[in-house]
Amino acid sequence: MNPILNIAIRIIRKIGSILIKNYEYVNIKYSYKNNEIIINDLNKRAEQYIINLIKKYYPQHSYTTKNYCVYNGNVNWIINFENNINIIKKLPYYTISIAIQVNKRTEIAIIYELINNELFTAIRGQGAQLNSKRLRTNNSNKVLNNSIIVTNLITKDINDINKKLSFIKKLIMAKVDLRCYGSTVLDLAYLAAGRIDGIFLYKINNINYYISGILLAIESGNLIFDHNGNNNYESDNLLIGNAKITNLILKIINK
Repeated sequence: MNPILNIAIRIIRKIGSILIKNYEYVNIKYSYKNNEIIINDLNKRAEQYIINLIKKYYPQHSYTTKNYCVYNGNVNWIINFENNINIIKKLPYYTISIAIQVNKRTEIAIIYELINNELFTAIRGQGAQLNSKRLRTNNSNKVLNNSIIVTNLITKDINDINKKLSFIKKLIMAKVDLRCYGSTVLDLAYLAAGRIDGIFLYKINNINYYISGILLAIESGNLIFDHNGNNNYESDNLLIGNAKITNLILKIINK
C-alpha cells in the first residue's frame, strides 16, 4: 500500500471513531443553533487532531481545512467534514474526506462514510476501492429511463434557481429518477460504486468540498464534463457518469 495512503487511512479511521463516539451528544430535540455549535466545535477539534498527526508523520506537508490553512511545500492535504445538517438531523449521510495533492494535482483520495463504516480510496492511475475491494462504475445502464441521477439544489441567485429548475424539468420529463442527498463528495463515491448512474451539478461553491470524490469517480471509470461537453472538472457546472449517460444528459440540458 502507498505509505501516505496508509497513514491517511489510519488518521481518518481514528477521527471517525472519535466522531462516532460523540454522535450521541447531538440531540434532535435541541435547537439547530445549539447542535451546530456542538458539531462545529467537534469538527474544529477533529481538524486540529488531524493536523497534529500530519505534522508528526509529514512535517513538511501543507494542509487545508475549513478553519486552518498552512502552505509549507508541494504536498497539500485537503480535509473536509460534511454534512453538518445531516448529522444534526440524524441522517446517515455524513463523511470525512481527504484529498492529497502534489503540485496542485490530486494523487490520493479518501472518503469515509462513518455511519456504515465504508472507506472509499483512490490513487491516481491505480484505480478506486471500497473497503479494499476494487470499484468499477456501472457501465451497463445506457438509458435515462429510471436512471438514478443525483443533483445539488443549493443556489441563492433567483436567475440561477430558474435555470436550475429548467434543467430539472427536462430531466424529469426524460423519466430520470432525480435525487438530492446533500453530500456531493459521497454522491461521487456512490457513483464510483455503481449505486447511482450519474451526477448533475450546477453552481458548485468550493472545489475543495468534493475534490477527493472527483479522483474516485475518474479512477472507477467515469467521465467528467462541464455542461458544454468539455472535459473540465474545475467548472462549477459538472456532469459525471459513464459515456452513454453523460452524452444523453448533455443532449437534454442543451436543447
